[in-house]
Amino acid sequence: WKRAGASKDLSEGNKIEFELDGDDLLLSSFNTSVRAVQNTCTHMNLPLSSEEIDKNGHITCPFHGTSYCTKNGGVQKWCDGLPEDMPLENVQMMKSMKQIPLNTFNAINYEGSIWVVKT
Repeated sequence: WKRAGASKDLSEGNKIEFELDGDDLLLSSFNTSVRAVQNTCTHMNLPLSSEEIDKNGHITCPFHGTSYCTKNGGVQKWCDGLPEDMPLENVQMMKSMKQIPLNTFNAINYEGSIWVVKT
């Protein structure tokens, strides 16, 4: 387990960017749980940290609209926000890419600190 920061820094709606053994993680608080996911979309390896987590605990890539569950990493929407002026063949290619869930990590809030571990 590695300490990611103080619990008070991860209040509802806040996120912490954290590196664990070379992986860029995004930590968030949802309801009463701490969630940790990779901080890049699996579609184009673009950062997710600038986006809000919605009321369902999902985060959406700002570049092409792929949405992921922050609890289990599952894909909720795939390429749901591609630019309208993108050529049709590019849209088809982007949408046909294999849907890969985000990697998730175990995270806990313990004695005033957020702790994360790879499993």
